[in-house]
Amino acid sequence: MNLDLRSVPKQHTAAPGTDAPKHTPGQERVLLVKVKNVYGNATVYPANENAEFFAAIAGTKTLSTVVLAYARRLGFDIKQVEAYNLAGVEA
Repeated sequence: MNLDLRSVPKQHTAAPGTDAPKHTPGQERVLLVKVKNVYGNATVYPANENAEFFAAIAGTKTLSTVVLAYARRLGFDIKQVEAYNLAGVEA
């Protein structure tokens, strides 16, 4: 198979028919994650479309430390959001 990288389009959009996140130049590349305690283990769940995309690539519903490390190498920032929103409790 001969892959000519010069013919790759410069657009930052997904191919038609895919549900990949669409990135525009200058858009923040952030993975939002929720960390939950599951049977004594910290489990990382995706909290935005970019994070869900990486979990789909990995074939899992959660994000492993290896997947997060690869995402960081690709230029994504990883930010943790609160796992639970309790009514009447303000941060």
